[in-house]
Amino acid sequence: MHVVAAGVRGATTVGFTGFDGGELRGLVDIPVVVASSDMGQIEDAHLMLGHIITACLRALMLFYGVTIPKYTQANLVLSAEVDELHIAAGLQDRVIQVYQGLVYMDFAKAIMKKQSFGRYESLDPKLLPPMFVAYREDFSEPTEIFHNNIRERFDRGEKQVTDAMKFWASLTEKARHCLLNAQSDKLAELLNANFNRRRKIYRISAENLNMVDTARSAGASAKFTGSGGAIVGTYTDHKMFNELKKKLRKLHIKIIKPKIVGSDRKGPL
Repeated sequence: MHVVAAGVRGATTVGFTGFDGGELRGLVDIPVVVASSDMGQIEDAHLMLGHIITACLRALMLFYGVTIPKYTQANLVLSAEVDELHIAAGLQDRVIQVYQGLVYMDFAKAIMKKQSFGRYESLDPKLLPPMFVAYREDFSEPTEIFHNNIRERFDRGEKQVTDAMKFWASLTEKARHCLLNAQSDKLAELLNANFNRRRKIYRISAENLNMVDTARSAGASAKFTGSGGAIVGTYTDHKMFNELKKKLRKLHIKIIKPKIVGSDRKGPL
């Protein structure tokens, strides 16, 4: 185990965990325990800690006058979380934490094999149509529950899953094209297509399905933000947003209009 090896070598070890801390609590010098029995809340707290790690890296770079490429920063943050802190994490979230704003990402196998990071392109958030995020405070599903056994099915080459991954990659390309060619109104059908394929291969709870279907009944597009408990989508005007808000409120779902702050640089990075 990495944490034990690090301790033997005299390093100060930190561990992120939840519930009562589990076995990891006794293996590290500084256990950061999210004292909750709700896996969704634990995962959310760990995500915030990931942002803190990214901020610490930026602070260290500033203090020492060091410049590290953003794609390397994302890899370093992911390594710190997965290898040192034993958090189940993926590269996609680390990229957006580092780059911020609106980012196109391509994790094609050939690209990753060649350079150990993806193709990242910062886009202007002003290209986006009106967006909303809706969430339930009384319901959430952590990544490992929502994604169930998709990774295992992908690794063994299940055609339904591998075809879905290719389909979602094509949607990403189409979304980028729409944004860069002033066709943001077409983004709604791409978001809906994303979730429509997802519901065919994932085990999705009735509560999560109801969130998406209710939003769509108001005329909006809707898909998951990631794991369960929250959705993201587009709407056309103030009237539609009010109707969306009215329908979701009946389900005790809160809705916000996110303010997406752009990165300090546009284009491929």
